[in-house]
Amino acid sequence: MMFQGSQNLGKMAFIRLVQSNGGVLDGSTRQRVTALTPRGIQSMARKYLCESAMTVVIVGDREAILDQVRSFGMVRLKEKS
Repeated sequence: MMFQGSQNLGKMAFIRLVQSNGGVLDGSTRQRVTALTPRGIQSMARKYLCESAMTVVIVGDREAILDQVRSFGMVRLKEKS
């Protein structure tokens, strides 16, 4: 059973999310996204992302992937909870 307009709930939630964070949906969003370049994305990443504060979580067979994972650098293992 669907209520009238319920198929648009995802769109409405997205619009509220964008607007509540100061975003504007004025038709230019697609143009701005397609105008992104790898260089611009790299610049943004360097400005806003702190590599030393990042965490990568890898889930899988420890014995099968541990050697590959260690090539990334420091590894801290956590037992199942």
